[in-house]
Amino acid sequence: MSRGRLGSAGFVSRTTLRRKYPLVLWLHGGEGRGSDNVRQISKGNEKGSHVWTTREAQDKLPAFVLAPQCPVSENWAEPETNRRFLYD
Repeated sequence: MSRGRLGSAGFVSRTTLRRKYPLVLWLHGGEGRGSDNVRQISKGNEKGSHVWTTREAQDKLPAFVLAPQCPVSENWAEPETNRRFLYD
C-alpha cells in the first residue's frame, strides 16, 4: 500500500468521552476500495460497518468505529505489500 493518505469514516459513541472504550477497526471487502470515503461503509460493506453503530449495539457495548478505505489499486491482505508498507 502506498504511503499516501487513506480516507476513513469514523463513528464516535454517544456516551461520555471520560471513559475508555474499545476501537472497532472495520476493514472492508474488495467492493469498498476507492477514494470516495463512502464505499467502505456502503452496499456489501454496510452490514459489517454499521452493525457496531446501531443504538442497540452501542447500548450493549459502546465503542468507537473506524473504517479506513483502501485505494482501488491496493489490497488489505497482500503480504508483500504489507511488508513494504511497514518496513520501507
